[in-house]
Amino acid sequence: MKKLYCIFSILVIVCGCATNNISLSQKEFDKLHSMKLIRYKTAELQIHTGSTMLAGGLVFGGFGMEAFAKGKGNEWTQKCSLPDFSKLTIEMFVNKVSKEINDWPSMTVEENPVEDDYASQTDNLIIFKATALRLYSFGAVKGLSTRVTANITTPSGGQVWSNTYAYQQKKFGEVPELEAFEAENCKVLKEQMNFAANKTASEFIMDLKKGLTH
Repeated sequence: MKKLYCIFSILVIVCGCATNNISLSQKEFDKLHSMKLIRYKTAELQIHTGSTMLAGGLVFGGFGMEAFAKGKGNEWTQKCSLPDFSKLTIEMFVNKVSKEINDWPSMTVEENPVEDDYASQTDNLIIFKATALRLYSFGAVKGLSTRVTANITTPSGGQVWSNTYAYQQKKFGEVPELEAFEAENCKVLKEQMNFAANKTASEFIMDLKKGLTH
């Protein structure tokens, strides 16, 4: 039963939950004269290996597997000074969006992550939340997997755009062994995080453009 629970946990991690994406209409876009860009705290890096699965999952179930994987992720994060993935994605987004979407509104960027209950009665908000940051050493999910949700809300609390993008490294080519990700102060992992953040930002911009007529 615990083995089945671990497999189910991995499938949930990779496939995620159903999302309710909302396209941005031209009518709503024209009302966005300015926006404040915020981010929630990035999910902790989890590094899943055969040993973390055996030590955590088979003994304590899916939650144990995640706890062991987070422990290894925290070790790498501290040792290699890994970047904040949400912040990285936002930087990519800010650098691209005004060049790719005509008349994109002015944005102010909140430098630090906000609490989950953050709200504004005066600002249109564009919100980024990285809900998954995982590195797997095995199987169909081998490599880096990330998941980010972004949405735009109005001061009244209405949501005018929402999209979720899940990145899987294996879809973009061969994945090295885990040792390569850790070598040279996690050089390969940092490069892959940059690539994933850039791809995520591009996918969000592409989705934003779908509903716009000019």
